Order: sequence, then C-alpha cells, then structure tokens
Amino acid sequence: MRQLLVLLTIAASTSAGAVTGAVVQAASCKDSLAAVTVTNQSEQDITGFSVAINTTLGGKLVRWEHDEDYWPLLTGRGEALLPKQAMTFTKPLDPGTPCTQIDAKVTVAIFRDRTAEVDSDAAQTFEHTVSVRRRIARTLQTAADTLARLPQSDARARLQHLLRKARGDGENSDLDQAYLSGALDLLDKARLGTEDPEQFVKDNVERLRSEASAFFAYSQVRRVQ
Repeated sequence: MRQLLVLLTIAASTSAGAVTGAVVQAASCKDSLAAVTVTNQSEQDITGFSVAINTTLGGKLVRWEHDEDYWPLLTGRGEALLPKQAMTFTKPLDPGTPCTQIDAKVTVAIFRDRTAEVDSDAAQTFEHTVSVRRRIARTLQTAADTLARLPQSDARARLQHLLRKARGDGENSDLDQAYLSGALDLLDKARLGTEDPEQFVKDNVERLRSEASAFFAYSQVRRVQ
C-alpha cells in the first residue's frame, strides 16, 4: 500500500505541471523542413501558446521554441486556435545537415478566459509572453499620450527619442520598437495624406488608447498550473 501511495504521488506531481489543453498532434523533419502540428483539445479558444522542440541535426541535439500569440486585435475578430482546431507551423533546417529525429511538446497554453496552463519547466517562457503583451500595452498608451499632449513636431521628436532608446535597450526595453515606429508612421500619414491632419491624429489617439486597454486586459493572465 505504501508503495502504491508513493507511485500515485509521483504521478500526480508529474501531471500537475503538464499542458493538457493543447497537444502536439504531429512533428516531422523532412526535406530540410521541420513541421509541427498543434491541436486545441480544450473547450475554449487558445489565444497564445508555446512549443518546445528538440531536433537531432547531424547527430547533434538542437533545442528551439516556437511562440504563437494571436493578440487582442485578432481574437476580438474571433481569430484564435479554436476548440478542436489544429494549426501547423514550419521552420527551415540546414539542408546540409540531416535531421534524424524531432520531438515537440506544448509548454504554454493561454485561453480566452485569460487562464494559462504552463509546463513545470516553462515558467520563463510564460513570463516572457505576458511581458511582451504588457510592453505593447505600455507602448500604445505612451504613443497615445504623446500624440495627444504635444504639438506634432514635438511628438515626432519625442517618439524618435523613445525609439532610439528602445533600440539601444534591446530586449530590456520597456517599449516596443515596432509600435513606436507605427506611431511615427501615423504622423507621416497625417502630414502627407489627409486633409485634416489634426483630426486624423485625434482619431488615432482614441484608437491607440482602445488598443492599449485591450492589451492591458490581455496581459492579465492567471496561471492555473
């Protein structure tokens, strides 16, 4: 009886950190291309997931990850990994190095109700996904505030400064480079392509604030295991 209890305890601790809402249905590496198919076997939409992949290339083990995040602008239109739906992602491999084995497993699954299943070894991956969502939210809010409070010439200078700093900080930046560039593009469009540049900027400030709120909500994820 004691031995049975020990075995049950080990089994419970092993399954407690596993992702069950999404699974790898198939994984292959043929013709210098790795392909992995993930299936949502839960009862709700998955808005983001991560997969850990091990490939054996020329006898050497190579580890890599694939992250998929649908973000609120897409999920708001009903785009996500829907229940019972499968999706396949691919990655080119070195054609001169044969792939003899591939193993993959889902390590993070984030659901529409903003709960997440996280593999016991994937805490850092989960935190990275959430931090990216928060960074985008901060960037959208910063861009909206900058465009709303400053004259357009000053706003451009401020956004350019923030973009240079973000590039210098790299992965440690609090702001997202792509979304800062997008805010600068808005000023170009206002100046070159609209009859009423000020109204164009005002309209986009409201849009940016709405998107920032959506991303802030999207980053409030509760880990359930």
